[in-house]
Amino acid sequence: MMRIRTVLTLGILAVLPAARADQALVVGIQEYSPLVAASTLKGCMNDANGVAEVLKEQGFVVTLLLNEKATKQGILGSIAQIAEKTKKDERFVFYFAGHGRRSPRFALMPSDATISGNDIEPKELNAAILKVQARSRTVLLDSCFSGGMAAGEMSRGLDDFKARYFDPEQARSVTFGPVKTSASNKDTPEKLETAPGICYYAASLDSEQALEATMDDGKRHGLFTYGLIKNLRNGKLWSEVHNDIKKQMTKRLENSGRQQNPMISTAYMPTPAMDNILKGAPKPPPGKTLLDIWNADNPNPGKIGLKIKPDRDVQDVGKEIGLEVKVGQDGYLVILGQVGDRIYQFFPASEKAEDAKVSKGTINFPTGRDRLFFDSFGADHLKAMLFSTAEEAAGVMDALMESQGKARDLVLARAVSEPAFTSRLSIAVGDSLVGGLRLKDLDGLLVKVMKQEDEISKFLASKLRLACTGYPKGDNWVVSFDPTQKPELSDRETFMTLLNLAMQAGLLYDEPAFKGVKLSKDVMGKVKKPPSGDALIALNRSILAQLFPNEVNADDAEKK
Repeated sequence: MMRIRTVLTLGILAVLPAARADQALVVGIQEYSPLVAASTLKGCMNDANGVAEVLKEQGFVVTLLLNEKATKQGILGSIAQIAEKTKKDERFVFYFAGHGRRSPRFALMPSDATISGNDIEPKELNAAILKVQARSRTVLLDSCFSGGMAAGEMSRGLDDFKARYFDPEQARSVTFGPVKTSASNKDTPEKLETAPGICYYAASLDSEQALEATMDDGKRHGLFTYGLIKNLRNGKLWSEVHNDIKKQMTKRLENSGRQQNPMISTAYMPTPAMDNILKGAPKPPPGKTLLDIWNADNPNPGKIGLKIKPDRDVQDVGKEIGLEVKVGQDGYLVILGQVGDRIYQFFPASEKAEDAKVSKGTINFPTGRDRLFFDSFGADHLKAMLFSTAEEAAGVMDALMESQGKARDLVLARAVSEPAFTSRLSIAVGDSLVGGLRLKDLDGLLVKVMKQEDEISKFLASKLRLACTGYPKGDNWVVSFDPTQKPELSDRETFMTLLNLAMQAGLLYDEPAFKGVKLSKDVMGKVKKPPSGDALIALNRSILAQLFPNEVNADDAEKK
């Protein structure tokens, strides 16, 4: 008490350091005055207000821009104003809820966006945020960066979900899917992550839509933001926040046939949320559970690198692919995959850690006459880990075997003293025909083929059975599927996998089975001397489109 009185008496309060004031800019836009067609969202203001309250509770001074105030100049100008007053020991958060678009490039849409542009592009956002000299900079984005779903589906009222994506040509019955861009070595998976020192956390893969829906509080929210509001608390690691949000989103989308996978700058996973301080190589947080190992990253392209062939971050289900692993030093290689909430072991094929031993060089999968392909829709994530000892590799492999891929919080029985060198790939797996578009009516085609009520469907069903070679899951499905029952998601996935495998394996034409069926002269000319490779696949798409015009898009058949 005496010391306080002395300070007051001497007037020293005037020169004491100012209180730390973390800064946040929160943007929510659901009304786009120049673009009436874009004013379709209902939850962005709820999201912005909810995030603002969470940040205020954690000591942030929040600048809130809603609807007409969130112009391009308003957003960039507010960041500039914050940059002038932010100190190096403070934190900064930028949050955006609204529309995004991909054409002609990835961008956020401010409230004064036009049909041709006036967007906020990544380089502009990064340049503005880098001027904020805070110790920690975080960007949270709840908007789409692709239009993978047909625009017609968004207006049919099939469910409660709405996508945060603006397509300037929504009048079309079909919105052509996402550009199939490079997937290799995506240790920094989000397209916006082009500036060092910024942790990006985005609502979805760039090949997916960011969805909003009516949530438990009775209000419209983005699925991603609702998870943030529930989980963004001081003291939690980004890995913990990310895992909790993914669990909630997976549960919310269960049985909806939809996928949304939030993506974070993986280097920041082991750091405290919104306090992204990297100290040396990222290491697994205390506890060393299977989940910790999955979330922790130590990327070093010179030590370990993954590359998928063809090198695209959107793959068709059943499309035969290759995986290249470049190993920079001798060690023990473990490759894990994740689909939904399940983690599986891709390599080694056995349960023995000694089989994980690899030498410096390049490893290619598949080997021999094996085939490698994805057999489920949505996101598939691969993570390669190069350990220095067999014991450390065994720690992960044993825990995975014991957990059966589900109890991911299982503590490792064997210690992992040092982080492995890591590399990740994130792949969006679509439900299109190989090289083409989505079907008009997947269930309709599935049932027609599997009922086998005519010679053509019997022939196609026989091709599906041949495609099951070396694929027990497909074989079991062909035998057990009941075409009188409504197909479930797993039925659709297996059918599309087998159909695409069959399209790559050979010609989907048989003269006796097709007797009396009229196909175009162009198709019949090619059938007489079948091509190979992509030309064969395109021919098979043409055949399917002409056989099943109500189920297969004719545009599919024209795509080369």
